[in-house]
Amino acid sequence: MKVLHVCEYVKGGIATYLKEVIRFQKHDARISEVSIALSRYNSDDIGLEFSDLNVYYYNYKRKSRYFLKAILQIKNIINEIEPDVIHIHSTFAGVFVRTIYFFKRKRPKIVYCSHGWSFLMETNILKRFFYGMIERLLTYKTDLIINISKYELLGSLKYRIPQNKSVVIYNGLTSKTKKKENIDIKLDEDSINLCFVSI
Repeated sequence: MKVLHVCEYVKGGIATYLKEVIRFQKHDARISEVSIALSRYNSDDIGLEFSDLNVYYYNYKRKSRYFLKAILQIKNIINEIEPDVIHIHSTFAGVFVRTIYFFKRKRPKIVYCSHGWSFLMETNILKRFFYGMIERLLTYKTDLIINISKYELLGSLKYRIPQNKSVVIYNGLTSKTKKKENIDIKLDEDSINLCFVSI
């Protein structure tokens, strides 16, 4: 089975997410090949992490004049790879890939993760309605929708994203054993002390 990840910008949380998923897929005997297509602009060089990952870049910035070119470049990448599964990451990549297949009956399996629904962002109600309508329309060309939290799932159901195609898969990290160190932290007992942990 050949898997192609299609992304817009690969930085920060999405880059971490992808590295974890790809690392898992590289060790799955059912998967013979893993590839990734991502914007040349504003993306980390994820290929450096994996010696045998097929990396394809397309020329794209988040401006309308790049949209059609991005769709055509992604279509060419898909035609070259002929994947069995396309795993799409983020809203714009989701629009680009599913637009290619909107009027085609034959297609690979399509898995979509928005990494934060556009219609749940803090913006005006008309934009949220428009984003919801587009996302709902594109579900016709989607086999599985991954929500990264229950909040995302419940929010998507309000916009009539099909529940029978939706699952919740929390973001995870590979467990790495490190030597435990005692850290001497001085806390001010007369103040409120907060701790924020991130990766």
